[in-house]
Amino acid sequence: MAAPDLEQVNDLGERLMAAGRVEEARALLELAADRDKGNALYANNRAVARYQLGDLTGAVRDLERALVLPDGRRLATLNYAAIAESHPRFVQRALAHCRGYLASGAADEGGQIARALQDLTGQLAKIDAWVRAWVGGMPAHALSKVTHTKDVTSYLEIGEKLASALLTQFDGLTAAETILDFGVGLGRVLWPLLQHIPTADFIAYDVDPIMIKAVGKVREMADVRLLHSLGDIPDASVDAVFVISVFTHLDVTTDYWLCELKRVLKRGGRAFVTFHDDSVYRELYDANGLARGSPREFRGRFTTGQGAQGSTFMASFYECAEWERTVARFFRVLKTVPRGVVGYQSFSLVEKVDDRNDVLAHQGTYARDLENELYRLRERANLEF
Repeated sequence: MAAPDLEQVNDLGERLMAAGRVEEARALLELAADRDKGNALYANNRAVARYQLGDLTGAVRDLERALVLPDGRRLATLNYAAIAESHPRFVQRALAHCRGYLASGAADEGGQIARALQDLTGQLAKIDAWVRAWVGGMPAHALSKVTHTKDVTSYLEIGEKLASALLTQFDGLTAAETILDFGVGLGRVLWPLLQHIPTADFIAYDVDPIMIKAVGKVREMADVRLLHSLGDIPDASVDAVFVISVFTHLDVTTDYWLCELKRVLKRGGRAFVTFHDDSVYRELYDANGLARGSPREFRGRFTTGQGAQGSTFMASFYECAEWERTVARFFRVLKTVPRGVVGYQSFSLVEKVDDRNDVLAHQGTYARDLENELYRLRERANLEF
């Protein structure tokens, strides 16, 4: 289709938008924006249509694209600020774009962007206060279990450090459109990542009802899907998964959960998975931080403690080569970095390269039924790890 025809398509889309026929308008604006990806006006118009139809992340993806196109920055910045007024997740990003626009020396007609910057700055202060109140209202013992401190500031700082590690070490994360936080806990990594990656839809999963309840308040700030069963996630529907401090507390169920992560990932999708290596084990041993009778050296994998799977009362440690052999049964290992997460936990970045089923996949239905039943039992008894 020639460019003049696209102008007509866009014009008709704009008229339909003005008439309130948003769904019809979106179809036309989609066509224009897809056919001419370098046109900032088309991207901005589609963003507005997507936003009005409830597709927040789709709208933000369009705005991020428009921001780097010729003549698109001012309108995209204003549209971003307008979305952020009622959706706190996007405030930090909108603020950054407003500051960047003003710093560039570009014309600010009527001082609109300066006013947006002032409004967003006030809104950010309120959001920060809300977040501190949210974290401060979490069960103190749960905070202590997850971060080894009840201090709100320390909790927030640890979350930012972990998010920073993911952003710098997880190649491809920021391009993902669907991201799974496997073992979300209290959301210490989820909240900062929601702000740093505004273009992705997030799924938060945990087996602990106490955790799901605590992190559920984040939905007052952002649209997040909370799940206690991976069975609710369709096959090959997730672009990226991050798993922090989960496989460090698994033993006999390790293969099952690796199989499930492979199932939900799209082909070419990636997972960032942390583990405890043997150097951490030796440090704990030398500091008398392990159960009496534990050996100082081990080969392959060693599990200590008596807790249930996933419980912080038990921990698994690996030689790096053994860990890579374990995950390589399901994924291609792209890299393994010892002590690569805040100088403590090690991690592997892995990729799904095929859809081959292995025997564990055929046990999935049975395992999911048990998973759901376990969740209901914990919930009724108000149990937690």
